[in-house]
Amino acid sequence: MDLQNSFRIIKEVAEENGYLIEVRSEECYEIHLGVHHGVDFLVESNSSGYIQCGQWDENGERYSRAVYSIRSTTDVIQFCSILINSAQIRARR
Repeated sequence: MDLQNSFRIIKEVAEENGYLIEVRSEECYEIHLGVHHGVDFLVESNSSGYIQCGQWDENGERYSRAVYSIRSTTDVIQFCSILINSAQIRARR
């Protein structure tokens, strides 16, 4: 799996669906659905050569351990589906 291409695809899908991207480094960024919304992910590469994603934990006020391991193109597509679906079913307040 090409990590750079995978990061690019995830970022593009997130942006198309209204997420805010906060870049920490070339292989680490935060994805926020909105300023005051709990759908937030930390997407980063790890030492094993794949992408891991943690979700924001409002109670702990930190990102959780990785809840998604993206190791293939299929995993990239499935994670993008999570982003799309989260944006579509979010609570609008």
